[in-house]
Amino acid sequence: MNNLPGLGMLKSRHSPSKIFVYFAVGIFIFLSGLAWLIYMEAIVPAEARNSFSFYGVKHPVNFSGKLDQLYWIIILIMVFAISPLLIAINLSFGKAYYLYEKGIVTENGGQLKTILFEDIEDLGLFSSGNSFNPNNIAFRNRKEGRWEIMTARNRHIFKAIDLIISHHQVLYTAKVLKEIQIGNGIVFNYISDSIPGKSFLNLPPKEITVYKHHLVINEVQLRIEDVSHFSTDNNRISLYSKENDIAFDTSLMGFFSSKSFIAVLHGLIKTSGAL
Repeated sequence: MNNLPGLGMLKSRHSPSKIFVYFAVGIFIFLSGLAWLIYMEAIVPAEARNSFSFYGVKHPVNFSGKLDQLYWIIILIMVFAISPLLIAINLSFGKAYYLYEKGIVTENGGQLKTILFEDIEDLGLFSSGNSFNPNNIAFRNRKEGRWEIMTARNRHIFKAIDLIISHHQVLYTAKVLKEIQIGNGIVFNYISDSIPGKSFLNLPPKEITVYKHHLVINEVQLRIEDVSHFSTDNNRISLYSKENDIAFDTSLMGFFSSKSFIAVLHGLIKTSGAL
């Protein structure tokens, strides 16, 4: 799968990490070995014997208490050893993502699904866990409707996020500008009051429709030539009129495909200023 027709060269592969599995297996083996030694009476409480033997060599022990109590403790330890192992194994299963020059191939249970960067209309970022920076990325084509989510469990997630955003910005922007130039309107979605976590993906979005000479925001038209500039400070995206009034403002995290929207808007403002 290093090269696929129509997708170009494979850039990277991202699947759930196996590191926690290896750690859990190591702990499980260690505690299982300890339990086996006790079961084989290589280690017994001092109450039952003042020394333990290992391959015929006797050594003093420091355990005290009843034998059955020690067994119950080992059983409890084994429960704690098995639990993270099962959790780790469960977390290690999941979708694998192959990132190519022109698109993404998702592998899930042997089934492959392909989406081109230029066909991704909504691209969203959100944080999970203790991360302050976005460590999850979601994307979709609106005709299909269903979000594909690459989570923080995937290896090298930040590399994947950077690659997807940069390739999408170039390829989707080029496609959008061609559509706009022939008179079509392109819809960008946003959530005005985004909330942490992926639940914001299920909220009904608002729309900005971009045309060659104007924007339609909440059914209100804003001419491109009346937009002097825009900013993305403090995790917000703001459009300013020539009077330096804010014509539009919303959270950058809640704006889908924000990088592509900014690139499109920058191109239209530049073209409008040159006319």
